[in-house]
Amino acid sequence: MSTASIDSLSSCEVATSDYLKPINSEILSTKSEVICQYSFKELIPGSCFLISGVVLRTCERFSINFLAVSNKQDVALHFNPRLPQNYIVRNSKINGHWGSEETHSQFSSRYDLLRGHRFQVEFLITESEFIIAINNRLFGVFEHRINYKKLNAIEVKGDVKEVAIEQLFRDKYPDVPIPEIPLEEPSDDSIFPVPMLVNIPNGFTKNKSIHIIAKVKMLPHSITINLQSRPYFYPHAIIPLHINPRFGGGKHIICRNTWNHGKWGKEERTDISSKDLSPGRMFKMTIFCDFEFYHIFLNDYLFAEYRHRCETNIVDTLCIFGDIVLKKVWIETKSFD
Repeated sequence: MSTASIDSLSSCEVATSDYLKPINSEILSTKSEVICQYSFKELIPGSCFLISGVVLRTCERFSINFLAVSNKQDVALHFNPRLPQNYIVRNSKINGHWGSEETHSQFSSRYDLLRGHRFQVEFLITESEFIIAINNRLFGVFEHRINYKKLNAIEVKGDVKEVAIEQLFRDKYPDVPIPEIPLEEPSDDSIFPVPMLVNIPNGFTKNKSIHIIAKVKMLPHSITINLQSRPYFYPHAIIPLHINPRFGGGKHIICRNTWNHGKWGKEERTDISSKDLSPGRMFKMTIFCDFEFYHIFLNDYLFAEYRHRCETNIVDTLCIFGDIVLKKVWIETKSFD
C-alpha cells in the first residue's frame, strides 16, 4: 500500500502541523459533481477497494466518499486531499452533520499525490477501521464511526479524471516479503523506510536487545514501536510490547501497553523530558528482554521497565511508524553487564 507534501520544509523530518490548515477546514471539494460512482453489497472484513485516476494539473482538491444506507446520505468516510495545504482530511457525516476532522496520519506525514500524475488509493475494511494506502505506501487508518455493514457505495468528486474503482479481498496486509533486522550495528547511517516491518530471526527472546538510533521529526505528533507476533497491520497482531511516545497537548509522554485477546490492556505512562526525546534531535533506544521485564533504555540510561503480560517467545516482528527518521536498527544477543 504509498505517499509529496511538506517536502519543501524537509521531506524526512516534518510532521503534520496545524499552521498548514486553511482558515475554514470544513470546506469540501470545489466541485460537487460526481466523477465516478460504484455500488456494492454488504461488506465483510478484508473487503478492499482500489481507486485509481489522474490528478488534474489544476487540482486544488478532490474527495473519495464511502456512503452508507440512510435517508440523509450518511458519509462513513470522507477522504479529502487538499493539495495547496499539503494534507488530507478524513471525516464522516452522520444525520446531516459533519464530525471531527482528522488531518494527522499516524503512519505517514507525506504522500505522493502530484498534479498531472496517476494515483492509486487503497481502502481496506477491517472490523474496526479503514486502513488507507496511497500509491502502495501505508498512509493511515480511520476508525469506523458508522458500521461498515451499512456501506453501499463509493463516489469520487473533484479535480481528478480517468477514475476507476476495483473491488477485491485481502486476507492480510501487507502481503509482501519482510526483510530481516540486521544482527549487528550497521557501519553507516542509512534511512530506513517508515513504516518499517522487519522480521526478528529466531524471535525476540530473553537476553536479546534491539537498538534503535533515530531522529524525532520536527513538529511531531507520535511515534510507535511495537514488538509483535506477526508482520501484518491486518489481521491485528498480538503486541506484547507497545512503546508510544506522544508529543501533542503540550505534555510529552511515553506510553507502554500490550494488545492481546483483541484489546489493549492498562496503559503505563512516563513523562518525557527534553533531554530524552525532543523534536529534531537524535536519540538511541535499547529494548532488552529478560525473564520478567522488558527494560527500556533511552540515551543509555534505564527509562522504564515493563513486566511481561504474555509469552515473549511469540515476538517475531519489529514494527516502527510515526514521526521518526530511522538511522540504525539492529539486534544483538547478550545481556547487559
